[in-house]
Amino acid sequence: MENMTSRERLKKSLNHEEPDKITIDFGGMRSSGISAIAYNKLKNYLNITKGKTKVYDVFQQLAEPEEEILNRLDADVVQLQRLKPSFGIEIDEWRKSELPDGSECIVPKGFKPTKNDNGDFEIYQGDLLAAKRPKSGLYFHHVYHPYADVNTKDEIDKIDLPEITDKEIEFLRSNAKKLHNNTDYGILGAYDSIVFESGQIDWGYERYYIELGTKSELIKYYHNKRTENHLKNLRRYLDTVGEYIDVINFSDDLGTQKNPQISREMYQEMIKPYHKQVFVDVKLK
Repeated sequence: MENMTSRERLKKSLNHEEPDKITIDFGGMRSSGISAIAYNKLKNYLNITKGKTKVYDVFQQLAEPEEEILNRLDADVVQLQRLKPSFGIEIDEWRKSELPDGSECIVPKGFKPTKNDNGDFEIYQGDLLAAKRPKSGLYFHHVYHPYADVNTKDEIDKIDLPEITDKEIEFLRSNAKKLHNNTDYGILGAYDSIVFESGQIDWGYERYYIELGTKSELIKYYHNKRTENHLKNLRRYLDTVGEYIDVINFSDDLGTQKNPQISREMYQEMIKPYHKQVFVDVKLK
C-alpha cells in the first residue's frame, strides 16, 4: 500500500477504511495529552535538548508536543486549540516558568497563580477565586461554581454564557490555516463540552448530580440554554475553521477509570437529547 500523509491516514481511519498503518494520536487532544512534567522526562530520555515545553492547558498542566517529538513517535494528529482552553486564560502570549518538579517550561502570559498561607496555588479571575492547586498536588481544580446556589430559571437567565469573540475567531482562523497549509498532520478541532462537563463545573459535582437524579425542570432548562448557546458558537466556529479541520472533539467525559459516571437510563433521558442536537448539527455542516 502506498505511503500516506498523516492527514490522509486520519481521514481513512475516520471513514472506516484501511490506512497504510495505524493512525497515532499523541497529544492531539487534551484526553490524549501528556503531563508537562512527564513530557520533560520524555525529552530527556530521548536526548532532545532543543525547543520549549509549552504548557497550553494550565488546568491539567499539559504540554503541547513539539515537531521533533511528533516525528519521533510517528504521531499523525495535531490540535487546533481554543484561545482560552482553561480558566479564561489566553494562550497567545507566553512567559518562562517552572513546573512543580522544578523543570523549565513556558506558560501563558496571563497565568499567574498566587500562593496562599497554606502553600496552595490559586488562580483568580478578577477578585474571584476560580481554581486551586494544593501544595502537594500537580493539577488545578475548579473551586468556583456559578450555579451552585441557583434555584430559579430567572437566576439561570441572569448568568452570562460564553461566546466566541472576534479575537478568538482571528486566532482560530490564523492557526487553522497555518496547520493546514504548512503541515501534513490531521487536524483536530478542540471545541468544548456540551452539557455534562459544563454542568459539573457550573453547578459543582454534588449539586449537579442531585439535580440530575431528581430530573429537575431546573437542570433541563439549564441544559436547553447551554445547548442553544453551544450551537450558536459552534456554527460560528465551523464557519471559521470547518474547511481546515479533519475532526472535531467535544469533551463531555461520561466515564471514570472503572465505570460510567451515570446510568444508561439517566444518560438517555437527561444528556443524550442534547448530544444528539449538537452531533446532528455538526454532520449537517
